[in-house]
Amino acid sequence: MILVIFFIVALFVIAIIVSTVSIVSIVSNCRQRRQRRKRRGHKEHYGSTAVYNWGMNDTETQPIPNNAMDANKEMGWDPVIIGKKEATELAYEYSPILGEIWSSLRWISQADLARLLYVHKYGGAYFDTDCWVQKDFRDKAKDHVILFIERELAGLNVLGPREKKTKERKIRIANYAFSAPSPQHPFFRDALNEAIRRLTSLPSGVESEEDVLWSTGPDLITSTYYENSYPDIIRLGQEYVIHTCTGTWRNFTDS
Repeated sequence: MILVIFFIVALFVIAIIVSTVSIVSIVSNCRQRRQRRKRRGHKEHYGSTAVYNWGMNDTETQPIPNNAMDANKEMGWDPVIIGKKEATELAYEYSPILGEIWSSLRWISQADLARLLYVHKYGGAYFDTDCWVQKDFRDKAKDHVILFIERELAGLNVLGPREKKTKERKIRIANYAFSAPSPQHPFFRDALNEAIRRLTSLPSGVESEEDVLWSTGPDLITSTYYENSYPDIIRLGQEYVIHTCTGTWRNFTDS
């Protein structure tokens, strides 16, 4: 009788162990499947989402123009719009120094930084609202940072007094569009850190258009590209993205 009871108890214990192992295995497999789906989802997100920045200037009361956004969506880029609130949160999150000087910056400087902050944190693409995608580059963007050539200068004498005059810098890198395949890419980190260094080096803050271009605009992007080494960056020309309203920020006063 005792042997029978012992045998029944042993079978019961074995059944519990087998059930527990099966449950653990099922849970583990589910987690692995979720993680694989999540990784695949991020990969798709980085290659298909484009952020646009609007409403940084309080005097800018018009709704965001959607012609280019709609056209770019047809080319496979789903729009995300961020404004002053989101940009401010990103700035304070990125750096205490940037957070400290943020409110003193001109709105255009904040707008320049917001695009870098967003792509640095989330990956994906940034386009100005007047950028039109002409040729699909999403396959390239899956594994590379994409930068765009803004123009090629006839000579270096047109550059500002603070910009280095090396031969390769005749080819200027745009800040109206770029993309990253994943968050935290070193190019965007280096650009942001260099922007903070430049902004804090200006004794009277950002006063002139030249200050804007040098500290947070195309000069910053161009310098960051040429002064560092990034093996996974591809530069594309205007056959991929065109920018139709160059310099319109100069028409707005600071709020």
